[in-house]
Amino acid sequence: MFGRRKKKLSRSEKLQLKAAYAAGQVRPRVTKAASAAAHRVGPQVSKAADLAVEKVGPRVEKARDYAAPRASALAATAAVALAPRLETARRRSGAALDALRGAEPVVVHKRRRWPVAMGAMGIGVVAGAAARAFAKPMTMAPEPTRSTPTIIPDDADVVVLDDVRATPHTTTTMPTRDADV
Repeated sequence: MFGRRKKKLSRSEKLQLKAAYAAGQVRPRVTKAASAAAHRVGPQVSKAADLAVEKVGPRVEKARDYAAPRASALAATAAVALAPRLETARRRSGAALDALRGAEPVVVHKRRRWPVAMGAMGIGVVAGAAARAFAKPMTMAPEPTRSTPTIIPDDADVVVLDDVRATPHTTTTMPTRDADV
């Protein structure tokens, strides 16, 4: 109107208006393209999903049948293994609550384990000494008899050696023929 000027838009405001106008123009086109793509791709996706269920489904069932008993066994083992710790946690939490309420704390003295270990080791030493005392003394096994080897030289003389090992100091039990006899 008279005397009022229109406010000039800044550059960013102009860009925002242009973007809003373009979005209004593009939105119906994008919606149309998305619905066409969904109509084309949708059946193919559902076929691929059905094939995957057919192929993977039995394997999943097999894995479930394989894993379920093992998981339950592991859970039972863990429950048994953790039972003492769970009991300790319950006892300590109860003691903490009692302390917060102002009750007298219960003092539990730990037992020392080394006397039991030393007693078991002493019993083992006594048992070992008794077993050694009552055991039969070990006897030496008799040395096996060796047969005396005979050596037959080329000139048909029989030579009997005293020792199995051939040494330069071997003796003969039978005289050999001398060359001058």
